[in-house]
Amino acid sequence: MVFTQNQTAEFFTEPAQMNVLAATIPGLVAEGIVTVDDLSDFKTDEFATLSSNLRRAIPDPFALGARSLKRLKVAVNAVRYYATINRPLTTINMHYDNCLVTFESHWESLTTKKRDGDAPDVPKITKTLTITKWIETFEDFLFQTIGIRMIPLAYVIRASDVVPVAAPALLPGMPYSAQHESVVGELIARASHTHPNIADDNAKLYQYVEEATRSTEYAPSIRPYSRRKNGRGAWLALLASRTVCPQRHLAG
Repeated sequence: MVFTQNQTAEFFTEPAQMNVLAATIPGLVAEGIVTVDDLSDFKTDEFATLSSNLRRAIPDPFALGARSLKRLKVAVNAVRYYATINRPLTTINMHYDNCLVTFESHWESLTTKKRDGDAPDVPKITKTLTITKWIETFEDFLFQTIGIRMIPLAYVIRASDVVPVAAPALLPGMPYSAQHESVVGELIARASHTHPNIADDNAKLYQYVEEATRSTEYAPSIRPYSRRKNGRGAWLALLASRTVCPQRHLAG
């Protein structure tokens, strides 16, 4: 849905929302933030410049406070998240106290994992970790490995590369559905495979698959995908070569 003018004003100024003083709104407009969707044009690290600009343009009592600044950063990430999973912004899923607080918790966990780089070592196919067991272990590894799009690389190997237009309803007060169970679950299930940056994630996936199969009898199966670093193609080729059920965790 499109936010009405009144709903937009409430989003930015209500205490349960961004809590920006009404006198500060013209400053936000001057910086290019007129609608909720406009937040997608900003990166969270650009808000330091935004805050500085507002302090110069607006008397101190009406400058952007720390609380509002923090909430706007959360809203920026939320707007981009909903765009990634192809869900429209609504007054419900963009309500700070009722929904974005939960989103912030999930997002912080994801960004901490990306920042700390705490993914486990790449599991290798061995005599003890046979191909069938390895597939399950490798899927779990990809759930823990965050790609360039801030999405676990498991999204690259999900069963279908097409995202259903009809999305399951979000749980009340939650930024995710019962079907997908979390922000991460939504990203894995609904992130597009046509985004330009999937090429980087696909190449990283190929690197991991190649490392896992190196010097094994399965290495020839992925060789045709080496030149383009097509990780999804290599993964599917491995599954086809073993005729195992590919998506125990990733169906749907």
